[in-house]
Amino acid sequence: MNLALFDLDGTLLDGDSDHAFCQFVVNLGWAVTMHFARRNDAFYADYQAGCLDVHAYVEFATAPWRGRDPAELAKATQRFMADVVQAMLKPAARALVER
Repeated sequence: MNLALFDLDGTLLDGDSDHAFCQFVVNLGWAVTMHFARRNDAFYADYQAGCLDVHAYVEFATAPWRGRDPAELAKATQRFMADVVQAMLKPAARALVER
């Protein structure tokens, strides 16, 4: 059996999927726009600087959707994948995976 592992962000995707998902949550109206967006950007800067507090980030990033109806979450996830992640796929990503 062959196994290949990829880091999606920056390898297969042009951008950071976690940061994009938090922006998506704001667009859904699940989070207060300005405050949430600023905190999302600050966490992303910490991540890029190598000093992210992952526990604080997970608490922050999951807060808007914890406790929501599973059907609502599934619909939002499908929309995120179709509208955001598909657009982030690098042109060479599929060829890289196939190779």
